[in-house]
Amino acid sequence: MQENEPTKFTSKFLLTDEEILRRGVPENLVASYRAFQYNEAYSISQWIGNDELRKHTFDTCVLPVSLEESKHLLIYFRYIQHSQMSKRTTSEWIEDYKKTQESVDKYVSQVKSKIDTCLQTKQKVWKDGFFAKFNSRSPKDVFICEGQNPRLKQMYWEKLDDYLFSQLQQTTPKNDYVDSNEDKEEKKYHTDSKVWLFKNLEEVIKEIIQGQRHLISSTNAVLAYFHLITEEMCLHSSNDLINMFAKSFRCLEDLQKSVSLGAYMPDAENVISIVECLSQYYSSLYFPQLCRDKEQIGKEILEFFQTHIESQLRAGHESYVIDFLRLETGPNAIKIYVIELNPFYAQTGAALFNWKQHRELFMNGPFEFRVRTEPNEKCDEYLHQSWKISLDEYRNSEKTAKPQSTDNTNNNFCQKCNIL
Repeated sequence: MQENEPTKFTSKFLLTDEEILRRGVPENLVASYRAFQYNEAYSISQWIGNDELRKHTFDTCVLPVSLEESKHLLIYFRYIQHSQMSKRTTSEWIEDYKKTQESVDKYVSQVKSKIDTCLQTKQKVWKDGFFAKFNSRSPKDVFICEGQNPRLKQMYWEKLDDYLFSQLQQTTPKNDYVDSNEDKEEKKYHTDSKVWLFKNLEEVIKEIIQGQRHLISSTNAVLAYFHLITEEMCLHSSNDLINMFAKSFRCLEDLQKSVSLGAYMPDAENVISIVECLSQYYSSLYFPQLCRDKEQIGKEILEFFQTHIESQLRAGHESYVIDFLRLETGPNAIKIYVIELNPFYAQTGAALFNWKQHRELFMNGPFEFRVRTEPNEKCDEYLHQSWKISLDEYRNSEKTAKPQSTDNTNNNFCQKCNIL
């Protein structure tokens, strides 16, 4: 290899043009077919059958879906999205559903039956809920554009209130704030300077937080968003599930209360992502504890990977991005899980790295573990515009009324993330 020539990447999962054309794929669809096949090689169903790997991930059920079921589910989803989220009473997708309603309902019922059967066999293990996803879709993206959904906005504001309460507790001296405050209207909210101003969360939200909402930090705004969407991923019935049905769905075991939010976010700083390099998963946020314990955490992840995972994946997958979850289960006790595999290419997030800038580092090392080392004042840039609007409304609001939406979104769907 000549000096400065980039390392060539190859994979047995990347089909050539000739191989794809021989399968009868039209020439104009060769590139998209190649990407689809490459992605499919990393789906849960491709590795969950390995008994050793299954031991180190979450209790999982993979539901096969036939081609006919898939076609009719697609018609059903499009119909729901257009009929319930659009002000129009007719569209191409609504008409498609009306023409095929009998067969669509039949296949949707078949899928619901499969889900119900699975739930009946797993009801004890999944008693605290589960989350679902398509092979090709990340659960956390389902609500990414839904910041103006009235129900989600209200829940988001409640999360922001919780974080603001915590933020004020950490930054306001217990006695100094009380003693230095001469305002009689605020004096009535406490009777003794020796008593912590915040006695009761309900009281704080009612009397104090409404006027302090502009103080919510960007970090807490993003944390509130992450916690909200992971709670929303917990579904409890097939009627709910069918609205975001997944070809593969994975369910979180009852590990401990602190991680009942879901595999992607028990505590954001505990979710780790590795390529050939290692990075914190929620790269927009600064976590002091993660920064402090970086060396120890990196050592634990690598040891777990080399001991339990690497040899099991070597035969099937030579290059990949793998997401880990590290939990502190007790004093000096940790548990590490594999969340999922992703394709080794630029459409997979690189966290604190960059696919173009760090290509050679990914390909050839040396090993590097990156964490954010200082607060990121612009971390709320991560939020979709719809959530930014909700955040701005929260910061500017001193009313207790529920937030209102100006659009006609449906509670169960993301307008711009249609399942197509």
